[in-house]
Amino acid sequence: MNEPQDWDEGMFGTLDLNAVRERHKPDYKFRVQQRMAKPHTQFPSLCNVTQTTYVISGSIEIASEDGSGARTIHANQFFELPPGRYLITYKEAVEFIFVLELPPQVWKVG
Repeated sequence: MNEPQDWDEGMFGTLDLNAVRERHKPDYKFRVQQRMAKPHTQFPSLCNVTQTTYVISGSIEIASEDGSGARTIHANQFFELPPGRYLITYKEAVEFIFVLELPPQVWKVG
């Protein structure tokens, strides 16, 4: 798995939905959504496409389905997750934005 990266506010501005959308163009190639999660929740996740997660507040722990390679992403960081099976844990309340890179067969141009 990749390492989390720090959001560069000087280069990209404040980490928010609009700034993330600006980084993922053209719009038809990406699904960008902002979410909140309650603390002390965990769920399995199957990613069929590359997913990038930007943490606005709180932190998210992501590990491979077998529990290996755990990474914690903190506020003002982001992380690119390759396709695969993962275990996502919210140890505290968290606000985040996730971006899915859509496969070409679902692109809607125009």
